[in-house]
Amino acid sequence: MITAVTTATPYLVKLPGRSGFYFQRKVPADLVKSIGKRLWRWKAGNTLIEARKAVVEALHKTDVFIAEHRGEVTPELLEAIDNNQTSNPLTVTTRDFKEVDEEEVEVTVTEQLTPEELYPRHSAEDAHRLVQRQAGKGRSAEDLLRQAIRLKQPALTTQKGWERYLSKTLVIYSLACMTRSIQSEVMVCIGITS
Repeated sequence: MITAVTTATPYLVKLPGRSGFYFQRKVPADLVKSIGKRLWRWKAGNTLIEARKAVVEALHKTDVFIAEHRGEVTPELLEAIDNNQTSNPLTVTTRDFKEVDEEEVEVTVTEQLTPEELYPRHSAEDAHRLVQRQAGKGRSAEDLLRQAIRLKQPALTTQKGWERYLSKTLVIYSLACMTRSIQSEVMVCIGITS
């Protein structure tokens, strides 16, 4: 058994006999069986400064993994999807080599997945929304409003004010789906910075 020396920074340990600092985080008890391990651990950096910088990304990565395994739609999961947009997330292409007439030939197979197959732990509705988001489709005004309400938890009067402002904005721009420039303008007006 390896005993680790902890640092003043949570999630960082220095392992005896190894150089550098290691990120370490327990896998939540309800996910140990599905993930297949009790602990995430990998090298975060050679120096404490490097490792401290890497902790933020490591926590984000494990938060996304937890959300995927629990079937939750969290801000971390949405950010990960936004950073990995593809034109058609439901198309999976695999390449393999097969032997034909004593020669290796590359075989390409393209499969079409359903949203439920791509996000099996999420509800059908959430899976469809996640696929649309991954494909780079714009978010509706209602999606933005729900996000703002979830993140800010405003008073009811504030929430109603946001709804009125959003309605007026949609009328002015005559759009069903807001473009990025309008999106950022509305987010600034309701207090969410992008």
